[in-house]
Amino acid sequence: MSSRRERDPVSVRIDDKLGRLSDSSSNGCLFRVHNRLHKVNPYEPAIVAIGPYHRGNNELQEMEKQKLRYLKQLLGRTSWNTVDKYVTEILGMEAKAREFYHLETSGFNRDELVEMLVLDGCFVIELFRKYKINGLSRESDTIFQSEQLRFALRRDLILLENQLPFFVLHRLFGKTRGPGEEDDLIPLALAFLEQIMPNEKLTIMNNTRLDDLKHLLALVHASWGHQFIPAPTVSDKNWDFVNSATELKEAGVEFKMVKKSNLFDIRFIDGVLKIPRLCIGDYTEFPLRNLLAYEQYHLQRHQRKYVSDYIAFMNCLVNSPRDVQLLRHSKIIDSWVADDAAVYALLKDVYRFVLIASSDFSYSQVCVKLNGHCQRRQNVWMANLRRNYFNSPWAFVSFVAACLLLLLTLIQTLFSVLSYTK
Repeated sequence: MSSRRERDPVSVRIDDKLGRLSDSSSNGCLFRVHNRLHKVNPYEPAIVAIGPYHRGNNELQEMEKQKLRYLKQLLGRTSWNTVDKYVTEILGMEAKAREFYHLETSGFNRDELVEMLVLDGCFVIELFRKYKINGLSRESDTIFQSEQLRFALRRDLILLENQLPFFVLHRLFGKTRGPGEEDDLIPLALAFLEQIMPNEKLTIMNNTRLDDLKHLLALVHASWGHQFIPAPTVSDKNWDFVNSATELKEAGVEFKMVKKSNLFDIRFIDGVLKIPRLCIGDYTEFPLRNLLAYEQYHLQRHQRKYVSDYIAFMNCLVNSPRDVQLLRHSKIIDSWVADDAAVYALLKDVYRFVLIASSDFSYSQVCVKLNGHCQRRQNVWMANLRRNYFNSPWAFVSFVAACLLLLLTLIQTLFSVLSYTK
């Protein structure tokens, strides 16, 4: 190894921190994880800062020690056994990484930015490896002693403001890959991250261009919806949003939960609205909000915003807690939260700042078919009948009694006419 004077200052600084690091993992961050998850802004990390946005948050410093531990374990396990190699590799990408963050790195000098990329990048790829590869996780590792802690990490790693450039992760992963280890970072990342998603299903994309993946949130976005192929869109002048679920049911629409791996594949066929199950828990809003923010502020006009379109369509269906109850009874919504009113409030709050392109709405054709169904005269009659006469047991009894009375009156009239003609 070269002398201390010839080494890069970043390497020296990281080595100094590693030398002062205790081998045991602290449990001090465990007791406050639960409270942090409930109190933090849905766009802010609860326990770990990745990238420059939340670097100075004092409540996230405990995990900085864990990053150093993971780097130390990586150095002892791979052929890249000196900090200098990591620093040299990242130095070659420093300008590109600074451009990735735009103005957010203006307060970071070269050494600070490179050190951040090395520590954060090695922590993330080592976390993915430990989770997927048997034998790498250690009994003394705090993260693997607590499912809640791993959940908090998953949540933090898909926040829009808590990202590393994917090209940094990919480069570090490739340089530290051991013999016989999987040669693709994407399956490792998805295996860890999918547990935070509402339906826990992320599929690997075929022919993925790494240049198209900006960060882990972009990977989740692409993997969650790449199998969804919406029907051809309708001109924005020829369609309108649909009524609520209870109104659609009154117009004769049947709701059916379909078992599909793709959450967004909503179809209306022969009077039946087929919707995959949406699982809603206490923390569903975290991935939804950040995916929506990614679509709203970072995708180009021509790129499909399928999460925004899905939330917009579900927002039409859910116009009251009663609509949530209907969809829950149809097993379309699988709710683990307090009550139907809480689900209603969550969906409305998530939708608040969503903008969609009416000329490129994924469910415009579904809306046209549903509205056409509801406007047919016989369906309107049936809707009025259900609303006015079948909405309670007593109303139904009254309707049946009226029908019997009318029938008896007709029979009496018929007999009177027949007797008169004789």
